[in-house]
Amino acid sequence: MKQTRALVEGAILISLFAVLMMVSLYIPLIGTFLLFTLPLPVMMQTIRHGVKPGLLMGLVSVPVSLIVGSLSGMMLAFSVSAAGVIMGYHYRKKEPVHAIASAAVTYMVSMVLLLFISIQFFGLNLIETANQTYNETFKIFESSLKQFGNDKETAKQLEQMKEQLKQIQYLYPMVIVMMSGIAAFLNHLIAKPILRRTAVQIPSLKPFRELRFPQSIIWFYLLTIVLSLAPSEEGSVFYSIILNASMIMGFILAIQGFSFVFYFCHAKKMPTVLPVLFLIIGLLSPLLFLVRILGIIDIGFNLREKVKKS
Repeated sequence: MKQTRALVEGAILISLFAVLMMVSLYIPLIGTFLLFTLPLPVMMQTIRHGVKPGLLMGLVSVPVSLIVGSLSGMMLAFSVSAAGVIMGYHYRKKEPVHAIASAAVTYMVSMVLLLFISIQFFGLNLIETANQTYNETFKIFESSLKQFGNDKETAKQLEQMKEQLKQIQYLYPMVIVMMSGIAAFLNHLIAKPILRRTAVQIPSLKPFRELRFPQSIIWFYLLTIVLSLAPSEEGSVFYSIILNASMIMGFILAIQGFSFVFYFCHAKKMPTVLPVLFLIIGLLSPLLFLVRILGIIDIGFNLREKVKKS
């Protein structure tokens, strides 16, 4: 009886998955939002009936997506189905944090596999294609900018933009990490209210102000700084690893700094709009460097205890 029910619900959820896939691929605006709902059918099957039925549904979703959305749909189905099974497994155990973290890792591995497959089997290097697009766009921008003047200030700005463009071309690993984390978090935000309507109770995440990373983060950050002082050739593997590691560590420490600001404002009973404004301004200004230092101090010296005592 249970197996029959699982098969019937699985068939219904597969149909729902196919509809969501079609809309995500072929309708621009609505599809962008529905893209983050794709793991939901597999997630629901895993929560209601266990990992094996969830895996079975995930396997069936791959050929279904090939029919509905061609090769791009199949690639997408592979990653979102795997994320759905993993998140469903952790939701069954009431572990929302583990669900988000595991889904983020799943997306990262999927993206790396996609890059490998596209290079090895299709001869298409997506990173090189993106770099060529950036370079061509910059050349067009450079030629149009020179039409308005070719003074020293313009030349200086163009040189700075060239250097920034070079840096960006080495930061694809960091982009993959950030995109994976954001996608997993959005999956959770969308799934939580929908699952609760189906009588699946998912524990809430702790407030952002209570976020605290382990002290080992500081040592990893210091290690990346020390290694960055070692001589390395621009474009080498070592150079790329250190650059990405330092950027990721700096981003984590900035998150810790913003978390402390939210904690401080809450402890002092300040309006909620103040830390939100500080977050927006901090992300768009050089103030981000100071927020990173604040994050280091918060982790290393436990500023929150001092705020409590005061």
